[in-house]
Amino acid sequence: MNQPDIIFISYNESNADKNWVELKSRFPGAKRVHGVSGIANAHKQAAEKSSSEFFFVVDGDNRIKKDFDFSVEGLTLKENTLYVWRCHNPINDLIYGYGAVKLYNKKLLLNRVEGQYLDLATTVTEHYKIVPVVASETHFFHTKEEAWRGAFRESVKLSSEMILRQKNDETKQRLERWKVVNPSYKNSLWCLKGVNDGLAFSKRLKENEDLKSLINDFDWLKEQFRKIENEY
Repeated sequence: MNQPDIIFISYNESNADKNWVELKSRFPGAKRVHGVSGIANAHKQAAEKSSSEFFFVVDGDNRIKKDFDFSVEGLTLKENTLYVWRCHNPINDLIYGYGAVKLYNKKLLLNRVEGQYLDLATTVTEHYKIVPVVASETHFFHTKEEAWRGAFRESVKLSSEMILRQKNDETKQRLERWKVVNPSYKNSLWCLKGVNDGLAFSKRLKENEDLKSLINDFDWLKEQFRKIENEY
C-alpha cells in the first residue's frame, strides 16, 4: 500500500501557520485544508483532496513529535476503522485522543451521513483503534479564546455522557484531570474557566440534546467567549 497522505486541517488557530511550516519542512508532500467552516465539512474536503485511500489528519494547533514519521508499518489497515494515535496535552499532562493525529479511510468521510454530533471521530465509524504511540502535542491554548474554547468543548464531551462507547471510569478520570492546570502555561486560567463553563453547559445539554451542535459552531463559541470575556 502507498504511504497515506498527510493533510493539515486548520481554521482560525493563531499558531496554525507556524505549525504548518514545521510540518511541511519535515514532510514536503503534506497538504493543507484551511478556513473551511464546519469540522465535518473540513474533513470531507480533506478526503476529497487526498490522493491516497487512507490519509492522516493533523489539527492546526497540533505539533508533531520529532521522532514521529507517520509510518503505518505493522498496522493492518481496514477501511471501516479509524486509527488514533496518542497526543500529549501539556497544560494538564493528559495523554489520550484529544487533538490527536488520526488516520481515516476516505470512504468513512465521503459517505458519512449528515447530522448533529458531539464528536466527529467517535461517530464516523464503530471501529475505533488506538495506536499506543505519542505522535504529537496539542497547543490549543495559544490565546485565551482558544484555551477557553478547547477546554469548553472537551469538558462538554467528557461530562455529557453522550460519546459513543466511552468508558465511564476513564472519562471521569480525564475530566477530573482537566480541572487541574499547570499555571506556568499562558492562558491556563482560561482553560480552567472553559472546563467549568463546559460542565454548566453539559447540564443544559442533557435536558435538550438539540444543543449539542453548538459546540461545533465556532461562530457561536466566539460569541459566547466575547460575553464571558467582558464579565470575567
